[in-house]
Amino acid sequence: MATALLATDDANSEFVGARNPDAALSVRFYSRAVQNNVATSEAGRPIFQDITYVEIMTPGNSLNIIDTPARDDHKRRFPIQWAAFNNANGGEQATVGTPITSWPFLTKAQAEEMRAMKFLTVEMLANASDGQLQVIGMCGGMNPMVLRERAKAYLDAAKGAAPMEHLSSKLAEATKMIEAQQAQINALLQGAPTAAVDQPATRRGKKRREPHKPELVERYNALFGRRPSSAMTNESIASSLEKREKG
Repeated sequence: MATALLATDDANSEFVGARNPDAALSVRFYSRAVQNNVATSEAGRPIFQDITYVEIMTPGNSLNIIDTPARDDHKRRFPIQWAAFNNANGGEQATVGTPITSWPFLTKAQAEEMRAMKFLTVEMLANASDGQLQVIGMCGGMNPMVLRERAKAYLDAAKGAAPMEHLSSKLAEATKMIEAQQAQINALLQGAPTAAVDQPATRRGKKRREPHKPELVERYNALFGRRPSSAMTNESIASSLEKREKG
């Protein structure tokens, strides 16, 4: 026998007045420029990638907001909002490169003007055709041909500096590691406890041997004519003495 749905279930299509619980949520898809640290280090200039995010919140509750990269299940769950996002952005593909707004050669107003003409990255400008440059016109009083050449020069200069930038990043990481190790050594020398330095596994948990008792050493030397070896413990010395005296 099938289980009856509760009349209080929002998703119960058989209940009069049923509603989609997601309809009470405020949802929007948006594009966020996220810096790619690996590509930035290798290229010697800031490299960003447009990532589509989704923001989900309940109106009136500012403490419970989900803001995360959009997944396929988000797009299926909120098809209306996803379609609105695509329509608003014209179905543009995500861009990868140095944002035109991060190019120090342009003012903020000039950068926004370039974005309005869909030149979103410095790479787009550097690779623009003569026909595309005609759309730009005299941006900020600059000849578009000159603007393109300066974009090319910026990318070439950044490419040439990339190995040095990458090396500097590696040196900074190595310096930080050395400083941390030196701090651990200093702590050990000062007798301070440190959890970051472990003893070798072969020595971990091994008990420290007690020094030989003088009276046992004296008796052993008198009976055997030699001192006990360093490998012997007080217990083994006493056992040897007992056996010798009984024998």
